[in-house]
Amino acid sequence: MVLRRPGPGTVGAILRRIASGLLRDLREARPGPLLLVLWAVWALSFAMGEEIPVNGGLGWDGVRFAKMVESGPAAVQAREINSYYVQRVGPSFAVRAMLEIVGADPEPSSIRLGFVVWNLTLLSVALVLLLDAANRMGLGPLSRWVLFLGLFVNPANGRLPIYYAPIGDSTAFFLGALTLWGYVARRPAAMVVSFLLAIVSWPAAFLLLPLLLWPRPEPGAAPTLPVASLSFNVSRMVGALALPLGLGLLALLRRVVEMPGIENWASSTALVLATNGLQLGCAAGFALALALVNWRHLRAWPSIPGLVAAAFLIGISFSYVRRYESGSLAFSGVTFFREVLLFARSQPFAALVGHAAYYSALAIAAAALWPKVLGEALKLGPGAFASVALSGLLALDAESRRLNAFWPLVAFVAVLAMERLWSTRAHLVFCATTLVLSKLWWPMTGPSLLGAAHEPGNYFNTQGPSMSAEAFLVNGMAALALGLWVSLKVAAGEPAQAKVAERITSTP
Repeated sequence: MVLRRPGPGTVGAILRRIASGLLRDLREARPGPLLLVLWAVWALSFAMGEEIPVNGGLGWDGVRFAKMVESGPAAVQAREINSYYVQRVGPSFAVRAMLEIVGADPEPSSIRLGFVVWNLTLLSVALVLLLDAANRMGLGPLSRWVLFLGLFVNPANGRLPIYYAPIGDSTAFFLGALTLWGYVARRPAAMVVSFLLAIVSWPAAFLLLPLLLWPRPEPGAAPTLPVASLSFNVSRMVGALALPLGLGLLALLRRVVEMPGIENWASSTALVLATNGLQLGCAAGFALALALVNWRHLRAWPSIPGLVAAAFLIGISFSYVRRYESGSLAFSGVTFFREVLLFARSQPFAALVGHAAYYSALAIAAAALWPKVLGEALKLGPGAFASVALSGLLALDAESRRLNAFWPLVAFVAVLAMERLWSTRAHLVFCATTLVLSKLWWPMTGPSLLGAAHEPGNYFNTQGPSMSAEAFLVNGMAALALGLWVSLKVAAGEPAQAKVAERITSTP
């Protein structure tokens, strides 16, 4: 056999075929090319020298996680870690194992780099899982692009995994993506693995347990009950009752966690509580209304294997914490709800503006279409509806990074709702807005532009108390405009939705 060197024409033809294949795969939103795009975003972050300028690039909480890398499991066995951090040792121990494999010393620079590699690896797998789930649900290329841009080309997953690497946010997102994939693909073992990892990585992910208790029904296993949408009159009634319902829930939470009262009331205080109470009331009111209208659809009993698995997981979690935590109650559940309530009375619509900054346009669309998002979740089954409804109630938290485990599910169901509206023009507008919001948020609120308004090293300013008035105005107006546009597009596309809805709900 004689090997001949290809001529210039042959090389050109090969390159053209490769280029055309890559462009085709990009149009169809296949995993390989999208991974290349995502890694290009991360490479840009590296090139820009992204690193939090606190504690040698480790940040605040990152110092604690770095100490876990240095001490290893011995710190857990010696009960040196409190009740909060003992449930978040997983990523640190994984990084420690990586460093031992390559023979690197656990020093700040190598620890940070180890977390970066860990984060980018998990997020790459999460992207593949989400795209596979989208294919299984019959989502088209445009919707897969929106899912990719909305979840990855943003500060949450495009910048923070490198900028503030030594924290568990990327692990939480991966666990959420793995749980969602297990639900869509009907792989309960994958969900069990995800919850087992959550015990030592991100226990808040246990609020996704309804997906395990009520797994996605098998195709043709039983007749599918039609999901009733809310009438205009019911939606108007929910809107009228949202404010008193939300304020009542805020008052109930305040009593449960023994939150001290507000000493100095002012008109601004009333405005803040009213707007955030309205958000909480809408989240709870629409979920309750849909549940009442579709009570027959929701009356399915939990699966016996799911109940057994959930009891097993909860038992392991409690026994692990009781055996190994140091006895400190720092960052307990009460403390978490106290922080949520502090955000709720800090600035108006603090959570919505923070979510828009963190996950860009897709977070705005999910909020604008919340009743329809709940309806799409209900079509998937009681488990998806319960998990999405819980996520809506937790969305009052303005520190969006703590909701990372829920965003894959919420975003996925939001894209299912928006699958009904996509035209090429709508898709391009949405994608362009996602990119603009994700890129402008940091320079609009970071110390490089408004240094006097923020403390040095304040890495996101998505928490209510640390956002400037300028940041709220810019991001809030953009969020309002995009939310209204998405809502109008969905409303205009409703008459032509029947065929698309039938295709998605009948996909095996």
